[in-house]
Amino acid sequence: MAMARKLKEKEEIRRKAEEAAAFLQKKDIEAAKERADREHEARMEKEKWKDLEAMEEAKKAEELRIWKTKEYFEINKFGHRVEPEGFPMYFGNHVGTHSAWKPEG
Repeated sequence: MAMARKLKEKEEIRRKAEEAAAFLQKKDIEAAKERADREHEARMEKEKWKDLEAMEEAKKAEELRIWKTKEYFEINKFGHRVEPEGFPMYFGNHVGTHSAWKPEG
């Protein structure tokens, strides 16, 4: 009887150890899933901000292009503005004075 009781106690100790190990393993798995979810959300947030920054940068570049692009005219011998052939455009910095402009540099 004593031997059966000892075996029963050992079996009970082993079962409790296995349950504890299974519980810890389950907690580790849950923690890993939570960490993976947080990392995924952080990546998505970072990509969203990158996309927003890229859109803002493209918008600024387009505004700069529009601001720096000017059509220019030639002045004929009578002092009138005449469009040159091909409707050329100037892209670059310009100096504006009294509703007129000229290329800078």
